[in-house]
Amino acid sequence: LFFTLLYQQVCNFYIYIEVYGGYPILTQNSPWFFLFGVIVGVLSASCAFHNHAIVNIFYLCYPICVYLILFGFNIVPFFELIKIEDALSLHACSSNSSEIRSEVESLKANFNERMKQILFCSVLTTYYAGFIPCCFVQNFLYYDVYWASQHVVFIWLGSFTSYFIHLLPLRYCDTLHRSAIHLGSWDKTESRSHLPVAYCWQEDMLWPHGALVRYGRDVYRAHGESNAAEPGNTTYSRFYSIFKNPSVALSGILGIQVSLVLFQLIVLIRSTYWYCIVSVTLLMFFNYYTLFKVARDYLVSLKIYRAEQVMQNKITGN
Repeated sequence: LFFTLLYQQVCNFYIYIEVYGGYPILTQNSPWFFLFGVIVGVLSASCAFHNHAIVNIFYLCYPICVYLILFGFNIVPFFELIKIEDALSLHACSSNSSEIRSEVESLKANFNERMKQILFCSVLTTYYAGFIPCCFVQNFLYYDVYWASQHVVFIWLGSFTSYFIHLLPLRYCDTLHRSAIHLGSWDKTESRSHLPVAYCWQEDMLWPHGALVRYGRDVYRAHGESNAAEPGNTTYSRFYSIFKNPSVALSGILGIQVSLVLFQLIVLIRSTYWYCIVSVTLLMFFNYYTLFKVARDYLVSLKIYRAEQVMQNKITGN
């Protein structure tokens, strides 16, 4: 049990180094880390093969199959959380509607890749730090299944919020926000016969707020400071609704992190065994820093986008 806790805390320390500034070291030495990982993996598998069932060996290799499905044979995402060229991508304010839609497509693809890395890395950390030690426990060793399951949930939630706040920082969310403001959104009106519509939608035009256009057999009303989106395109509508105010998403992450820390505090107060106290305390130290970063980003974004919304309402007359 002691080595299980030690292994879990080593994995947490690895997340801390990787999430809060350690990934350039991994990037510079990627081939050596990869070779070291292969050697350690082969030795671990060969040693475990003589003492455990084949299904346990499959448990060790299962994340490799998931990685190949998600990222293929590209080894870069394993060592580098953020690609250098992605981190340097900036929003370009343009009055060309085609360029705005093309930028939105690129940012959407980049955002999906980041979310895929967040989910995979958080699940991978939880898998090896919480689930694998239980699979390789000796038959004569008893452990509390409820506590182990609770511990796995703690690790996953803490890892998910940590990777989220690192891979989707406030500056990156603001880039998505500015792109969404230029993109705009369309709402389909209920009636098609009683509204005076003088224009049909054209892909090379930027439409002002409140403009009525006809697209196909339906009539749409423009929303936002400017509108370059295609009416009826659910992808553009979803992008605008999510990133028109990033503080809403940050408030959800903040709620998760606050709930996690409070629940861990309650568990710590009610714990009596030393291994429970040690494991929860170490996880709480890790989660407190994440809570600080999430709360800071949320408060800053809330003030910025609230002031921006007030200015936009004055301009549009709402």
